Amino acid sequence: MNYSTQTISVPKMHRPMMLTAAIIFFAFFSISPDVQAQTEPPKVEIGGHVSVLHLQGKQQIFEKTAVGGGLRGTFNLNAGLALEGEVNFYPEINSNPIIVDSKAVTGLFGVKAGWRSKKMGFFGKIRPGLLHFEEKIDPRIVFITTPPVPQNPHFALDLGGVLELYPTRRVIVRFDLGDTIIRFRYRSFLIGDRSFTNHNLQFNVGIGFRFF
Repeated sequence: MNYSTQTISVPKMHRPMMLTAAIIFFAFFSISPDVQAQTEPPKVEIGGHVSVLHLQGKQQIFEKTAVGGGLRGTFNLNAGLALEGEVNFYPEINSNPIIVDSKAVTGLFGVKAGWRSKKMGFFGKIRPGLLHFEEKIDPRIVFITTPPVPQNPHFALDLGGVLELYPTRRVIVRFDLGDTIIRFRYRSFLIGDRSFTNHNLQFNVGIGFRFF
């Protein structure tokens, strides 16, 4: 029974990694050799988005699709390279039945590189950051020992691809798809420190405005 479960879960875990690798490969190798031919964008972008994060835990009980929102800021160094930061908030992130309230905040900062024209752009991104995770145990449940407690912050790494549409010079519609890698750290009185790394499919869609 255990062998069957493992053989099914392994490809599910690696699916976001394979998808992200394909996206980044296509993004970077589709960059035009003549960077000057790309459309020069405004320098500053500020936007908001809806974020969907599919968590794949070490145990099936941890698996959950969390929906939240966030804000993003971007500084375009040139037409093909940008620095950007992003903050996301997820009001409900844990599906464990003993948890009555769980929430998470992620902060990411990194680079975006690719190709753009006057009407659209396609990029790869790599953005390390941190995740702060909070949860409350159902007070009606009695434990023989203290349940594991999350040790904040948790390291996160966002790898993926970005599709941007430019209805006007000042407006941007953005789609993000990638793998958010999270190193979760827990501590238990009897077991001690317990950690695991998971790969989580993330999708963002939002709108932004460009200045300067």
